[in-house]
Amino acid sequence: KPDIAIGAGHKTHLHLLAVKRCLNTKIVVIMKPSFPLIFFDLCIIPKHDGIKNCTNVINTQSSLVSFDSNLKKKENIGLILIGGPSKHYFWDSRLVLQEICKISKKFKFRRLLLTTSRRTPFDFVGELDKLNIYNIRVYEYSQIKGDWLDKHINKVKNIWVTNDSYSMITEALASGADVDIIDLKAKQDSKLSKEIKIIKNNIKRKIPIQNEAKRVANFILKKWF
Repeated sequence: KPDIAIGAGHKTHLHLLAVKRCLNTKIVVIMKPSFPLIFFDLCIIPKHDGIKNCTNVINTQSSLVSFDSNLKKKENIGLILIGGPSKHYFWDSRLVLQEICKISKKFKFRRLLLTTSRRTPFDFVGELDKLNIYNIRVYEYSQIKGDWLDKHINKVKNIWVTNDSYSMITEALASGADVDIIDLKAKQDSKLSKEIKIIKNNIKRKIPIQNEAKRVANFILKKWF
């Protein structure tokens, strides 16, 4: 019998509720749930979703990502994380390719790594190849293992992320690397786009990201154990 069951994603909600009913287990959902909040013992919800803290809700400022606890020296390698079309931002391959060119000319990295995502347009890599950037190594999302990013993100000195991916931005910040954001035009002034603007402003002001995973874990320990 588990003490706690944790779910993320709308499809997990019924499973969590079944576990609570059958085993009297405390259930935690990591998102704004599609069922009433009162159904869950704890809801871990991003601040930009607009749900206030209460007895069973804790707001997070960023994603629950693992921080780089090893303050090792970073290698002279750059990393570019490419997203794609989304419901919040207009995708512009030409703009992104121009930014990659600027990065490659301004920074003299031993290697410049680039990885795509499942949303990246299929012709993006072909257009990138035409630029003939001598030190860039491209890793397509469909051809790399699931732990590729975890293995590389803590080694690199600088990271650039397209602003359509909130989770990639916070993972980059948690790595301890110097991070910058490649701006795409927002479709509308949404809660998410406002949050990403705040993150970009914090990067400029060198305000560090909070270790939200640790904060939430400590909250649960204090609440139930």
